Amino acid sequence: MLRARSYFVSRRQFTTSQFSVHFTLVQSECRVALLTHWISLDPLANLGVQVPASLAGFYCEQISILANALVVLSLTAEDREIEVRISLANALVVLSSTTEDGEIEVRISNVWNKLRIALIGQSTFAAEVYKLLKKDGHKIVGVFTIPDKNNREDPLATTASADDTPVYKVKAWRKAGKPLQDVIDSYKEVGADLNVLPFCSQFIPMDVINFPKHKSICYHPSLLPKHRGVSAISWTLISGDKEAGFSVFWADDGLDTGPILLQKSCSVESNDTVDTLYNKFLYPEGILSMAEAVDKVSKGTAPRIPQIEKGASYEPSLGKKELQMVNLLQPALNIHNFIRGLDSAPGAWTLVNNQEVKLFGSSLWSESEPQGQPVEIGENTGRGIIHDKGLLLIGSDGKMVNIQRIQVEGKMIQASNYGKAEKSRESLQLTEEEKSIVSALNQIWTGILNIEINKQTDFFSTGAGSMDIVRSWRPRTDLTSLIHLILAWATSLQSSSINSSFRSLVTSSFHPVLGRPSGLEA
Repeated sequence: MLRARSYFVSRRQFTTSQFSVHFTLVQSECRVALLTHWISLDPLANLGVQVPASLAGFYCEQISILANALVVLSLTAEDREIEVRISLANALVVLSSTTEDGEIEVRISNVWNKLRIALIGQSTFAAEVYKLLKKDGHKIVGVFTIPDKNNREDPLATTASADDTPVYKVKAWRKAGKPLQDVIDSYKEVGADLNVLPFCSQFIPMDVINFPKHKSICYHPSLLPKHRGVSAISWTLISGDKEAGFSVFWADDGLDTGPILLQKSCSVESNDTVDTLYNKFLYPEGILSMAEAVDKVSKGTAPRIPQIEKGASYEPSLGKKELQMVNLLQPALNIHNFIRGLDSAPGAWTLVNNQEVKLFGSSLWSESEPQGQPVEIGENTGRGIIHDKGLLLIGSDGKMVNIQRIQVEGKMIQASNYGKAEKSRESLQLTEEEKSIVSALNQIWTGILNIEINKQTDFFSTGAGSMDIVRSWRPRTDLTSLIHLILAWATSLQSSSINSSFRSLVTSSFHPVLGRPSGLEA
């Protein structure tokens, strides 16, 4: 707290016997604490503060001004003067009339705690963390992310570039096990106080991890030490955990082994999938908690709680196709957990009548066995039933799992329609409203995929996913655009080509949000 005991003698300066303080106020906001007597507000005018008309002629016990200011402290020491310039963001200037000679205080809140941050990672998650850290007043001195993929820039790079934040698209941080010096040098030049890794798929050398004053913090979507590794959300579900969550931890030279800074958890519902857990908790709460963790680091209150090895687990990546195949020789609950643990990506698969099929929308079947079309499941390891509510798989315990949707040869269909001949389709006659919806869907897909599309363009084969649709919705605020995006998401899950999505869109149950399609009976 800086305190001086004299009125302003000029617009921007007041003095004491020890030092002088010069203010340059950029903007200010008056907050009146208590009106007491009828005296002029000249001291405020001298500060250059615009006084609200309602206060004209009043004096106050105390007036607080929230201001951005430049404070210059000139400290005199015998034969020399030392000048220190301090830029204050959101400084609180308090004027009080309770003392004989007046009193002016400058209370600096949070300004000293703001950090210079290097953000290392990728995805919409990292982009949202970036926005929140900037909003909190931290300076992002550099963003280190992955190169463009399929002509599509990572969301973090796009977000940071819009703010003119330096963006480095790093293909690799090391080669043959050794750090690439030119990349390391580029990183060190930004002068970060802290590395923040919201979601990072690259291996970051310890030269980078330990370089900043406050080292590095990372986000991991499991309650460490359980489920270390890159497929943590999937293994949480496959293991049948009743509780999921995430950890923010201090990076070290191990894989997800560093001390815990904070953790948060949520319950796992019986039919939760990777997507539902991520969207309802791990994504929104994770973003907020990354900002919370940085705040703790900036204030010097961030704990370092060592991970215990009791209960620790590490599971492999599920990126290999052979690890995505359903083992049908196990109880129904295990089958269900495995399928939802890979829903929606990469998708669990099996053979149905010797045809490779991916399985989505799993749930335990509690009713009696229905009538339907028997099918052979797996390599002569099981049987299934196609019925009017999906595809039933039978576990080793005799209990059943129902599958709502399947993907066959890249096309998503209702499981109940498997093996049925596709109905002949008449040319749809669209209303003007329906044409506008189809046009909006076309624009949304073009914006997401960032490629030239045609009627046969496949949404998922281009590398896009459901989170791309969530990301494309964020800048939009009008209800119509939101509805269009909900429709786009729903139809892309059912029909992955542009052409089939157009048809699904105007004949789907979602369309009545905008009005029932013409030609259909109520």
